[in-house]
Amino acid sequence: MRFFRHQKRFPFSIALAGLAAGGVFVLLAARSGGAAPGQELAWLQQLAAGGDAGAGLQLGLAYRDGRYGLDPDPGRALHWLAAAGEAGD
Repeated sequence: MRFFRHQKRFPFSIALAGLAAGGVFVLLAARSGGAAPGQELAWLQQLAAGGDAGAGLQLGLAYRDGRYGLDPDPGRALHWLAAAGEAGD
């Protein structure tokens, strides 16, 4: 049963953008080999400070949600989320 008259395909550019944003996690997973959360946080901070938009996004979410053992910090979260947005993520 079809619910839509015209079946639309998922745009390749959207899929590619999602892969690019998630690429930092692939890099961290491959590089870490099960590293401690503190080490992953250090890598995220290093990548974000170097201008990586995906890392800035993840770091902002980490500060927003209190991930990696961080205390939630709305100010730092806003800083990193804004930086990621300005970089195109």
